Amino acid sequence: MARRTKKKTVSPKLTQDRTPELLMAAAKKVFALKGFAGTTVREIAKEAGVNLSLVSYHFAGKEGLYRTCIENFGRARLLDAERLLQTPSTSDEFALRFQLFVGEIFKSYVEEPELTLMVQREVEAKNPLIEDIFSNTLLKVGLKMREYFETGKQKGWVRADVEPLVTVSMVFGSLIHAMRLQHLMEKFFSVSILQPEFRELYKNQLVSIILNGVNTSSFKEPAILPTENLKPKGRLQS
Repeated sequence: MARRTKKKTVSPKLTQDRTPELLMAAAKKVFALKGFAGTTVREIAKEAGVNLSLVSYHFAGKEGLYRTCIENFGRARLLDAERLLQTPSTSDEFALRFQLFVGEIFKSYVEEPELTLMVQREVEAKNPLIEDIFSNTLLKVGLKMREYFETGKQKGWVRADVEPLVTVSMVFGSLIHAMRLQHLMEKFFSVSILQPEFRELYKNQLVSIILNGVNTSSFKEPAILPTENLKPKGRLQS
């Protein structure tokens, strides 16, 4: 009787078609923790559970992998902006599209916290490694929003004295601030933008403040979270 050969079980984690995906997932974790300079290819490969040489095979090395991660993130945000910040027909649509876009930014942080941290760090460091990626993706997101508020001015929904570039800066500044300090909000106030209910509230109030500030009408104020829910836990150190 012929001897039956036992087939070797290959882990799905090691299949070649998933290798780029595994490497990018691992890279985001390690890069966010240690930064580009502090990360080694060996650490990424170990985290992904793949052979060291596959980093060079799929991404031409650490730099290529790093750039791919950030470029994918930037392109996704640009697609969101192009999809949502289209020319509105009414003031209600103007407010709604802006609200949806801000919601997508928060969603991207919840889904890709490591990449959000990586992008913030590299932009502040003025890292030339990603300057071209930033110019071709994330900068265009800001320009798209500036164009959106320019359209609001032309339609008469935004005050003539409002500078759209300042408005864009305030929006992204508020979003980045919320993402950076969410761990303190959670520690002292038991709320976090990682919580869907609080994230929705934060988004609505931010949008309301911005739109009312530029004198856009017909935007319904969101519900206000009771103040007692935002009292610090314990005593704050002075």
